[in-house]
Amino acid sequence: MHFMAVDALNDHPNLLIRWLGPHYARNPLRKAVAVTDVPLARSLRDQVLLRKYGVEAKYVPDGIHSWFIADRYSGDNFREKYGIYTDYVLYVGHLHQLKGIAVLIHAMAYIKEQKGPDLVVIGPGDSALYLSLAKKLGVDDKVHFLGFVDEETKIGVIDAATAVVIPSISNYVEVYPMAITEAWARGKPVIATKVGGIPYCVRHMENGVLVPPRDPKALAEAILLLANDKELAKKLGAVGRRDVHTWEEIIETLMHIYIRK
Repeated sequence: MHFMAVDALNDHPNLLIRWLGPHYARNPLRKAVAVTDVPLARSLRDQVLLRKYGVEAKYVPDGIHSWFIADRYSGDNFREKYGIYTDYVLYVGHLHQLKGIAVLIHAMAYIKEQKGPDLVVIGPGDSALYLSLAKKLGVDDKVHFLGFVDEETKIGVIDAATAVVIPSISNYVEVYPMAITEAWARGKPVIATKVGGIPYCVRHMENGVLVPPRDPKALAEAILLLANDKELAKKLGAVGRRDVHTWEEIIETLMHIYIRK
């Protein structure tokens, strides 16, 4: 059994969920632990927290398709298709309030003052609220909402980006963001908040940059740091690439675990 998001409701923004959710979640967790022969954890955070319940789980993260890693550079194709030729950082994911997109747009106001990079946002969801916020802050000319894109376009937009930004504000939504794996698979650094499983895999100034959640100025400073130091960005992305595993490698790992069991 794979365990994920262990004890992740204790910082949920909904007060009722924050109070009652952890008590509800512990009961099925303990029942699952009791019947599991092979406990597995998708994130290092879950592996650590499961030890509180007397469980030593095997860490087996999500993999990524080998073609996502091997596909040729396509950043120029993306720029030509969308007409975006400026430097930019990238957000990949659902447009959900717990993902911290509003914080990121507030950070763009500070970045604009410093003549920093643009922001490209891809992923499903209603962008109207965030477009309105960008206009209110006077940064709508620096924020590009592209909506849902196919995998080929996603590779291109990552390739052309300075960094991938993960500004989430809650443990609940970030067990282990696939955006981290996708960024590293293309040799890009990540700038991410210290929530959920993120600080268990992103090591500050080694394979990415970590910032506090809900802090637009700290987020802006991290973005400007990598925008102004391309060699550092390249180095962080290269180190991150070492932690990426294909699905073929993950399947082999699981088979070894099952056979030994």
